[in-house]
Amino acid sequence: MGTVAAIAIQDLPNFTANLAHDSVDPNFLSPLGDLSLIAALAFVCGYVFTSLGFGLGQPQITTRYLAGASASETDAAKWIYIGYVQFTWVSMTVFGMLLRGVMPEIEDPEQGFGIFFQTYFPGLIAGVVIADIFATMASTSNSLLVTMSQSLVSAFPPLTRWLGKLKDIVLISVLGFITLVTSLRIEASVVDLALTSISLLAAGLAPAVIIKVFEW
Repeated sequence: MGTVAAIAIQDLPNFTANLAHDSVDPNFLSPLGDLSLIAALAFVCGYVFTSLGFGLGQPQITTRYLAGASASETDAAKWIYIGYVQFTWVSMTVFGMLLRGVMPEIEDPEQGFGIFFQTYFPGLIAGVVIADIFATMASTSNSLLVTMSQSLVSAFPPLTRWLGKLKDIVLISVLGFITLVTSLRIEASVVDLALTSISLLAAGLAPAVIIKVFEW
């Protein structure tokens, strides 16, 4: 965020002109966008609940709650995670807004981070940044695959018992292959995939939560 801000300040007239261009939404820098106050509040509330459900309800995160040595340790870890996520999201949002004025020619916003570092930094630094992005994605994918395989082992013991000691490796490999094939065949943006996954997760968990809350 600091790097793109520094570049924007170095050529402030060009940065301002890019944001004032006809191709940019006049409400781009407005806190409410083109929404009314009520619509903006509804939008924010919707994303608040989405962040709580998706951010704190991910399987690989939930299992770490359960693995805490004590309630106080789990509570501390929870706030560390919340702070990390909010700092990351706010930083990337500001980065994207500033990048619109620095590099308005980028057609795909999801590639802006990589294109920015490839353009303004040496190849070594750009490579380290991009490798860090892929490492984060791989770490999350690995945690999800392990959690999914453990869920299958716990939920369907008769179907997985015959695999013996190799059941974890086999299930992780199978789930990883299915996930890879599915991701390669789906042509959608990260936003579309995230919204779809949130909807499916909510549809699967909502009935159980309602039954628990209302003690049906």
